[in-house]
Amino acid sequence: MLYQARYTHLEYLPDFQKNEIVKRFDKIGRMGSTGKSTANHVHFDLIQSKHLDKLELLNRSVYRLADIPGMILSLPLLMNQYYLFLDHEIFNYPLHITSYFGDPGYINRGAFEFHPAYDFVPEDRHNSNKHFDVYWNRSKDGIVTNIGNDAAYGNFICICFEA
Repeated sequence: MLYQARYTHLEYLPDFQKNEIVKRFDKIGRMGSTGKSTANHVHFDLIQSKHLDKLELLNRSVYRLADIPGMILSLPLLMNQYYLFLDHEIFNYPLHITSYFGDPGYINRGAFEFHPAYDFVPEDRHNSNKHFDVYWNRSKDGIVTNIGNDAAYGNFICICFEA
């Protein structure tokens, strides 16, 4: 199965090109507060696809949180993939999750919104910006499928991988 990981609110546009290979420990960006973010963090979501052509279609535009539930083919498989990303290698430092997948406390513009994603920061974010760099922490290589800037998500990178 193919997955696409998206990292948003990055400080600047990542220094990659579409179709470029991303290897374990490659720096893919720097945590920021771009788009409609109100504080430095990384918004991280995953979508699934059985066929690369579907991912190529998705990459022509930016998908929204409301679109993600329709892109979930198997929630157990998706959650297994999420858990593989949520470790200290994302920042090369322990991470702190600020919003969980489906977090019942997630409020957007004063109203609850289903949040099919994780928001996280390095644990030392209040003391230093030394660990704001974001790294590809998967043993399998990924392929950059989309890079850009969106009014809501700010600077982002999407990376496709097979699992």
